[in-house]
Amino acid sequence: MKTRIVEGITEITSKEDIIFHIYDGEAEFNALNKNYWDAPNTIIGNYEEMVLPAPVAEVIEVGFAKQEVKDSTSDATKKVMALPIKNSFSIGEKVFLKVKTLGLIGKKLKVEVRQAFEKQLTEKDQKVDALSVMEMTVGKITQSEDAQNKYEASNLKALENTALKEMILEPTTDDEKKKWKDILAKSKDKKIKLYFHVEVLDAEGDVFYKGDDVNDPKNFSFQKPFELTEGGTCFCGRDFTVDEVTSIIHQLRDSESSIKKNYGYELFSGNNCKFPLRDKTYEKFTETINVIFNKYEINTCIRKIHFLAQSYEESAYFSTSQEKGSETYLKSRYYYPYIGRGIIQLTHSGEKIGEMGYKQYFEFLNRTDYKTSYDLLNKDIRYAFDASGYFWFRGKLLSKGDFFKGKYPNSKGEKKLFPKKKVGKYTTIDINLVADDDNVEQITFLVNGQNMYNLDGRKKSTKKLKEIFNYEKCINKK
Repeated sequence: MKTRIVEGITEITSKEDIIFHIYDGEAEFNALNKNYWDAPNTIIGNYEEMVLPAPVAEVIEVGFAKQEVKDSTSDATKKVMALPIKNSFSIGEKVFLKVKTLGLIGKKLKVEVRQAFEKQLTEKDQKVDALSVMEMTVGKITQSEDAQNKYEASNLKALENTALKEMILEPTTDDEKKKWKDILAKSKDKKIKLYFHVEVLDAEGDVFYKGDDVNDPKNFSFQKPFELTEGGTCFCGRDFTVDEVTSIIHQLRDSESSIKKNYGYELFSGNNCKFPLRDKTYEKFTETINVIFNKYEINTCIRKIHFLAQSYEESAYFSTSQEKGSETYLKSRYYYPYIGRGIIQLTHSGEKIGEMGYKQYFEFLNRTDYKTSYDLLNKDIRYAFDASGYFWFRGKLLSKGDFFKGKYPNSKGEKKLFPKKKVGKYTTIDINLVADDDNVEQITFLVNGQNMYNLDGRKKSTKKLKEIFNYEKCINKK
């Protein structure tokens, strides 16, 4: 028997009950030749007398990370989740505290986020309680059902040596939030500078910390501190905060007196919307919209503007997630019970040739119960938003061909060509690409079909959102 072990710390028992440990590197062991051992920097000798290197235990990197969706390197048709550590986020963003390790699976860590350089949130070198975690376990996320559903096997394998803790970069009380923002406003460069201090709580031996402070290697980002910012007017590549979403929706409602009079500032207050009360909050709206924006690459100001403008109209100004009408009217529709649901309404069963609807979306979720669970899109905000992001990213079902030629010209009078994605013998288009072209009419056609329902309202919402976003200052504006 010949066994090859790749990078990692591995313990394997052969048929002859020969146990061997592999350290970080590559090694081969041939059980038929018990005197043979070949690995870098290892003396070849009788296996019974061999002293193997001690398992390596390291803390490699610590920081805040944001979940991103990227193309798979092994399969161009698939997406994988990534969690790159970044050196700056704004107050109120939802992030993961991430610790990369080696040889510490199952071990508990303590991570303190400390004040760097000078007194701001607290005294220099003192921990910031709101951002520190007193205990987190390496590899724990890979055991959760949610992670197993969300990540591919390769992602889970990569996370085995990682500790993650989801958090929001803000204190718990309104008074403390105001205090943080006041501190930012008074600072010279409008930044709060912090660093990370990590400690393994239950190590069985020595742990090597790869921190960047020579005097205390348990300190990470000490030389180049993590920067907490207030956030700018540009929303490219970052999450919304609750305050920002609240302001956006309030300004949209304020812009039309009749809408403000009918709906006030309440979310999903329509009689036909079956969301539980916990889903009808600005906090839940913010959390859910950030998830789908990251998942479906709605990641620039102009993409967010167009998605919000279309969904604002489709959902009757964020008052409902289901097609309006009496029960008698809805039952008269030829596509009942697969009526429009979601903040961009998914319609039709998807069972007929040339249709894309509930069947395809549930298949995307690895579910087959669309015939009995279609109402989820009007009972759970996560599905109402996710189905809309799915439709936006996957797009309207189109005929064959490699490119879709726009039916409507953009602001420059051009009818652009957009690359299609193949779905069986049909094609679709990623509406993000049309949003990049800033073409409201073309997007409305792809979302609403030939009827172009309330096109004027969609144009007004798009214009208002550009004003709210201060789009002229967007870093990616063409």
